[in-house]
Amino acid sequence: MWGPAWPALCLQALQGAADLSAGIVPCKPGHAARSDEGHWVETSINGTLRSCNAPGGSMAVYVLRNDLGLAGVRLGCGEGHCGACMVLLDGQPTTTCDLPFQALEGRQVRTPEGLGTPEQPHVVQAALRDAQAGQCGYCLSGILMTAVALVERDDPASEHEVRAALDRHLCRCGSQHRIVQAVMQAIRQTHAGAMPDAVPQVTT
Repeated sequence: MWGPAWPALCLQALQGAADLSAGIVPCKPGHAARSDEGHWVETSINGTLRSCNAPGGSMAVYVLRNDLGLAGVRLGCGEGHCGACMVLLDGQPTTTCDLPFQALEGRQVRTPEGLGTPEQPHVVQAALRDAQAGQCGYCLSGILMTAVALVERDDPASEHEVRAALDRHLCRCGSQHRIVQAVMQAIRQTHAGAMPDAVPQVTT
């Protein structure tokens, strides 16, 4: 279904798995900076209420990856520039490598794991898969989250808006054009009937 030649990182980004556990789930041990002077943070992650104890100043990306096992949130530059660690925070694309975990208190967080499954992928996951839009796949998780925010808007985003939103994501593989076209396909599918028959193409 996913294409045997596709790199494992692409598959990991696009397969996802919704967290169906219930209740308040403590973080698992594993965060390198864990201490007894941590702060408890209660937040909704992929629709599940989670309660985590993490040291003050811990960046959200480390707690999400190391303590909660959400490997779809990738660590790239560590400075909020490349977009690999992007999640949706209250519906808005947000980098997590420069975001203190305490800032998630009472917020709604979505990661790639909360979007879909191989059997029922999110429309953006399916579009990226069908277009074979990823190359190495490392940046694809962050791109996916920004694209989901665009697709789930009430009004359909234009190609210019898609390109502007994805511009902050650094990708060295040169597959940006296919990614944009896949996102536009997902927008057309989601907003069928709300878009003109011919979607203007933006050349670069």
